[in-house]
Amino acid sequence: VGEKRFDALTRVLNHLADTPPDHDIQQESECL
Repeated sequence: VGEKRFDALTRVLNHLADTPPDHDIQQESECL
């Protein structure tokens, strides 16, 4: 179970790393 959980976590992290950070930057600028 631990390995599957780690697999899913790395997949999510990879997905976040692959997506362009434009959306996150916009949200941060709105908060500021």
